[in-house]
Amino acid sequence: MKPGVSKCRSKGSIMTLMLLSVLTLATPGDGYTQGGGTDGQPGRSPRLRGVEVERIHLGDILEVDVLGSLEDDWVGGLNPEGELVGFPLLPEGVQALCKSPLELAEELRGLLGQFLREPRIAVRIVDKSGRATASIAGGVRVPQRFSIRRSVTLRELLVVAGGLTEDANGSVTVYRPGRLACTVGTASESSEASSPGELFETSISEMLRQGDGEAIEIGSGDVVTVLESLPVFIVGGVTNPGRYASRTEMTVARLVAAAGGLLPRAKGTGIRVFRSGPEGGEVIDVDLDKIAAGTSRDVVLRPFDVVEIPDKRRGKATARPFIDMTRAGSGSVAPGPVRIID
Repeated sequence: MKPGVSKCRSKGSIMTLMLLSVLTLATPGDGYTQGGGTDGQPGRSPRLRGVEVERIHLGDILEVDVLGSLEDDWVGGLNPEGELVGFPLLPEGVQALCKSPLELAEELRGLLGQFLREPRIAVRIVDKSGRATASIAGGVRVPQRFSIRRSVTLRELLVVAGGLTEDANGSVTVYRPGRLACTVGTASESSEASSPGELFETSISEMLRQGDGEAIEIGSGDVVTVLESLPVFIVGGVTNPGRYASRTEMTVARLVAAAGGLLPRAKGTGIRVFRSGPEGGEVIDVDLDKIAAGTSRDVVLRPFDVVEIPDKRRGKATARPFIDMTRAGSGSVAPGPVRIID
């Protein structure tokens, strides 16, 4: 095994669904239903095509065995256009990208028939380690990269990545660059110019409704992003002040409850919400006692709002409290080992 590479042999069966169900922080929603892109932009796809891992990919090393003729045997790879590099007897490039070894062998048999008498050809993929790596990032516990050697579903990768974080908002996008993954029906398209790729969005709840035959497959070069909710902040007299995900209809009362409730020395009156906007800052006064009595409406928070809870030990802030917006482990893929999925 190469340094910096770990292996994963998880098959992702029923255990995948059970773990993902426990870890889910899903919001309802379905995949996009818009068509292909234009002007060099990735098109939104109604559904990603299935991945055919056993077809020939960019980065593969092939062995072509001309049975009975050692001098015509060949081992090599593909150029960026998907053609065999330096194949003997054939000066012109032979397109191999996304063909199966059997399909390529049949084509080579016909081409080499001009020079050899009834040649018998065997083609094998001897090394898949050069394929583009897939990655998963965003609202997962262990963002990482994968070298995909077998069929693998999005559900399985989410479990391998440790499941979802508390900041995940329930939506997942998959960006598939052109020509890096061989998908159903792409063998006839392999000689076309490189496309900008396709972008697909789904939700965790939609994935859990899918049967095994409908599961989204991930291929070489795919970029999976688990979208995260934007934050709101609470400071002052609560048990656990700090950063919280701003999900649908997050209100001041709900945020206080999520932060563990008020401290004994805190007051439910005189709460202030600091809100920034394009035209300057705004301060909103909130009274939890009136909200509980039904005489005042709860305030729906927006991303990056800061809620200040009055605390007898500290005076009232005269300006928006300083909040460190950065957060360690923000879900980006850091350089590190590539995990093999085989």
